[in-house]
Amino acid sequence: MGQECSGKYSDMGKLGHKILFNIYSAQKPFPLNDEEYYDSTWCQWIERIQEGQRHEQERIQEWVDQCGDVECFVEDFLIAEEVSEIMYAALTVAIWSNIESFIKETISMCETILKQKSTNLDEIRRMNIMECDKYLNSNINVNLQSLQCYDFVNAVRIISNCFKHNNGRYIEKSNNEKDKIEEALKTKWDLECKQRIVYRKINFYELIINCGLFCDNLKREFKKIKTCNPV
Repeated sequence: MGQECSGKYSDMGKLGHKILFNIYSAQKPFPLNDEEYYDSTWCQWIERIQEGQRHEQERIQEWVDQCGDVECFVEDFLIAEEVSEIMYAALTVAIWSNIESFIKETISMCETILKQKSTNLDEIRRMNIMECDKYLNSNINVNLQSLQCYDFVNAVRIISNCFKHNNGRYIEKSNNEKDKIEEALKTKWDLECKQRIVYRKINFYELIINCGLFCDNLKREFKKIKTCNPV
């Protein structure tokens, strides 16, 4: 009887792992191509920000036309610009949050499926990106920095942190290259050290697609390890 029960529980465990793996495999935090992008929530939110900014500028312009004195509404123009900038900056925070969550979910899958351990979610949530990289390198031989499109992932991590902690200024805090944005992206996004980031200058289409490719690449690497180590 005991062996029969044990077998049933083992089968249930395997089924649970299979379900978890299928759910993980089906995840797509970001679009991967043009068609997916223009049909995505990310694109819709960017369009809402742009439309809101246009509407506000037109509304203020109507006041200027009626009043005839643009100086009376300079502050209104500036507020409209600032609100739009904050919304674009908040998008970078949301993008990084999604990437970080996906990386940590991959770690959780390693713990649950490959190592068959009870997952300590609180411990995983507290891990920073360097600790995540170290874990994945040690356990499934995956180096985040070597994955396709990591330069975009690292860049969005840095600029989202600049918004949260540096009042939107791009600060290079150390000589460690991991904490710097690649020169090509700095040029594209017009970033200068110790200067305010103009978040609307970021090519969000390019950023989101590349972050999607990074997550997809990480998922593929985990699936390869899973296939080689069936449970």
